[in-house]
Amino acid sequence: MSTANRERCRLPSHDTVRLTQAQPADLSGKDVGTVNEHIRNIINRTVERSRIMPYVNIKITREGATPEQKARLIAGATQLLVDVLGKNPATTVVVIDEVDTDNWGVGGETITVRRKAGK
Repeated sequence: MSTANRERCRLPSHDTVRLTQAQPADLSGKDVGTVNEHIRNIINRTVERSRIMPYVNIKITREGATPEQKARLIAGATQLLVDVLGKNPATTVVVIDEVDTDNWGVGGETITVRRKAGK
């Protein structure tokens, strides 16, 4: 890209600029087809990322939740997002992290200590 073209590209960071198809090609020294393909790829990646949301992360202590209980948590969290926010269940991701009770603390104590103390 020539120095003159680079100078023409300097804009305040949040301004909206409308360009013809030929202008980005001219500024970058690429042909219009290449520029259009690049723009399509950016749009497709953005759309693809939006399809994998929302993401729900459930953290529970590792104290014997059964596979059936975890399946109910996943189904319930997914349905909640459908009902409340109108999200697509096919693109809703739910992850359950089980944390050892020695690695989870409340009030300055591990869950292991709290369970032994009957808290």
